[in-house]
Amino acid sequence: MREHGLDPIKIRPNGLMLAYPVITSGPSAHRGSIDHLLGDMRKDPRLLDEVSVERHVDSTTPPVFIWHTVTDDCVPVDNAMLFIQSCLAAGVNVEAHLFPRGGHGLSLGTRETAWQGVHGIEPCVQPWPDLFAAWVRRTSRENSESQA
Repeated sequence: MREHGLDPIKIRPNGLMLAYPVITSGPSAHRGSIDHLLGDMRKDPRLLDEVSVERHVDSTTPPVFIWHTVTDDCVPVDNAMLFIQSCLAAGVNVEAHLFPRGGHGLSLGTRETAWQGVHGIEPCVQPWPDLFAAWVRRTSRENSESQA
């Protein structure tokens, strides 16, 4: 961005919310996502590095709220862990929640967001929207104070 005359801090989002994210193209990758993203170029090492988000975290990365379930059998929790570790190493403000149960794509984990009536109801993840709302309020306040 700097090479284009842009200040990464001025054009970045104020925060980043990730739920059960695909982060890496490495050993813990969700291969289907990487294959669909890169198509015929899916074996190109340069592109694989480029789409491995954990490799591009730096001081310009905005504050992060991230949650995942330990038992997600679609996107391994290692994806979240890699990103969390990268954020911590770069000094990025990160709030992380790892819930003990739940599959991929839970949304709110409630009856209203369940599919086929019962799949996706997971009480242990249901607090995440309130945790996220509190994070947004706190992060917004901190951003306002730092700009004052």
